[in-house]
Amino acid sequence: MELSWEDICIDSDKWIGRFKEIAAEEGVYELNRLAVAVNSADMDLEKLWAVAEYGKAEDTKQLSRLAENLDCFTFIIGASNYEEVEIYVTENNADFSVNPSVEKFFDYKAFGKYIGDAYYGEFVDGGFIYNDTDTSLLDILYQDEPMTMGGMYYVHRNYSQ
Repeated sequence: MELSWEDICIDSDKWIGRFKEIAAEEGVYELNRLAVAVNSADMDLEKLWAVAEYGKAEDTKQLSRLAENLDCFTFIIGASNYEEVEIYVTENNADFSVNPSVEKFFDYKAFGKYIGDAYYGEFVDGGFIYNDTDTSLLDILYQDEPMTMGGMYYVHRNYSQ
């Protein structure tokens, strides 16, 4: 049986291109891992692409982890400046809503910058991404992998015997 790119159910030239790169560089098993992670009816591939850019995902393991944790990130499509970021946040997050009676005094640009700094936000191709959860990007990218310090290790010896 021959599988075509259309069988993967992804209607995105950039994702099809990325899948072809993965097949060539990492092999079919890694490609399958990613296909399983993104093959759901509600997967937002545009958001995943932006989150992968934001997270600088290096391989299919990291792409798969980002896909599995996509809800940790907010993607503001089309945002190109901090004012647009904060307008989105104040309109879509009850914790940051602005009372209409003081709205004309509110500095949206400064607060958008604050959101970027506080939530590690970044402008990416197509919009703005930030992580608004307690789970760090590093925890997502490297979950289930031991964190190492360039080959260094520490051995605790008990000398009290």
